[in-house]
Amino acid sequence: MKYIKTYEQNNSFNFLEIVKEGNLDVVKKLLKRPDIDVNIQDYYGNTALHLASNNKRLNIVKELLKHPKIDINIKNNKGETTLILATHNNDLSIVKELLKHSEIDVNIQDIFKGTALYIAAFDNKLDILKELLKKSDIDVNIKHNFDDTALIRAVIKNHLDIVKELLKNPNIDVNVRNDGGRTALIQAVNNSRRFDNFIEIVVELLNYDKTDWNIMDNFGKDFIDYLGNDLFIKYQYPEQYQKYLIRKKASIYNI
Repeated sequence: MKYIKTYEQNNSFNFLEIVKEGNLDVVKKLLKRPDIDVNIQDYYGNTALHLASNNKRLNIVKELLKHPKIDINIKNNKGETTLILATHNNDLSIVKELLKHSEIDVNIQDIFKGTALYIAAFDNKLDILKELLKKSDIDVNIKHNFDDTALIRAVIKNHLDIVKELLKNPNIDVNVRNDGGRTALIQAVNNSRRFDNFIEIVVELLNYDKTDWNIMDNFGKDFIDYLGNDLFIKYQYPEQYQKYLIRKKASIYNI
């Protein structure tokens, strides 16, 4: 057989080419060989699993994942695992298949410290984000290069549905500050200059019972300082507003 002869002549690197071409029957035969290196990487650090995912070869991904020596968490030169790559590609079917594997690490970060969850939040990939959040070991508070969490980045991008989904996770920390000292709430208010519907995300965060209204950023400003007009807050959230005023007064006078 042409493919098998090519493999025998040039070893595992042609295995990667065969995977890219998508010949499932040949891949199955090669995976049975004891000398196959299922985790071999090309010049860019991509494994067969990376290449199968990037070329949307779901059936080959499934076969590779059955191999007892498969390392599902290998990074390429960009620090991308196959899960991160599939998330970038918005390939829900492959993401679901990868998440079934017992050795999957959903919290690996790429060279920019982005996780699959962060990327899904950044790019508004809601279905993939929902699948990732089903994993009990998902860390929803990992920080990216700019100290943004998935929640802060979703707020910056004004992705309301992503914000709602992240707030359902019991481990979400809404009060994490990024490198500018901004929480998700402060960032949401700052979106007023960019998005007409910014108040929808502000309301979601205000309705979350663990949101700290009094956190200040690196400029010493809290979210109401940026909001400029506190009438909406005063009348919609009277009890929380009073608590906010008491705590703010206490901090000013070091009470």
